[in-house]
Amino acid sequence: MWGKMLKRVLIAIVLSIFTVLLLCSCGGKGFRSSFLAPNTNQTGRFSDGGLICDIIAEKTQYNIDEVYLEYYYGHITGIDNYIEAMEGSGLFTFVSVALYFQEYSKQENYIFSASSTSVEDYKNIEGAYFLKEFSYSEFYSENYQVKRRKNIETFNNVLTYSHNERIKVPPQIFNGVKQGFVFFLCGVYLVKETGEYSFGAIGGIETYFEKTDTNTVKLSL
Repeated sequence: MWGKMLKRVLIAIVLSIFTVLLLCSCGGKGFRSSFLAPNTNQTGRFSDGGLICDIIAEKTQYNIDEVYLEYYYGHITGIDNYIEAMEGSGLFTFVSVALYFQEYSKQENYIFSASSTSVEDYKNIEGAYFLKEFSYSEFYSENYQVKRRKNIETFNNVLTYSHNERIKVPPQIFNGVKQGFVFFLCGVYLVKETGEYSFGAIGGIETYFEKTDTNTVKLSL
């Protein structure tokens, strides 16, 4: 009896080890961002006006046509509403909070900068990929709320998101000359004087890749 039980346990252990090895060989160990409130010492992840995001990747190696990443995003509660401040200036009209990917290389300027970017069509920007947008009432609700909780051991502010979703990275990004991309959420505004569009509050996170062959990429933060 004990011999049979031991045999079953050994088989279960071997199968478990084999499964782990198989998963590692197929895609490598995944990664995740910090899920901490933003600060000035962070690189590759940024937040302005209360918009913030984080990422979880279940593995590091992907077929370029099947890169799906889990993004957590929303607005941090308790931070002054940047949108109301922009509209209060009388120069802008709020349009939406929009999601994008941008082709990116290290040390490059972000396309969605409130101080330098003005475009005629915010859904069609060179080097960027528009995903979707939200109205004010839709985004600034409990559905996209991000709460902060102080970790008493590390004194860091840990973030808890109300929303996350699996998003596909456009395959075109991996066929370009750049070696990275940025996931953005940002406020879109109509500039009353020019009729063009500008960007205000913004949150984003950088991800980098290396092509291991024609159809495969290895991702990292």
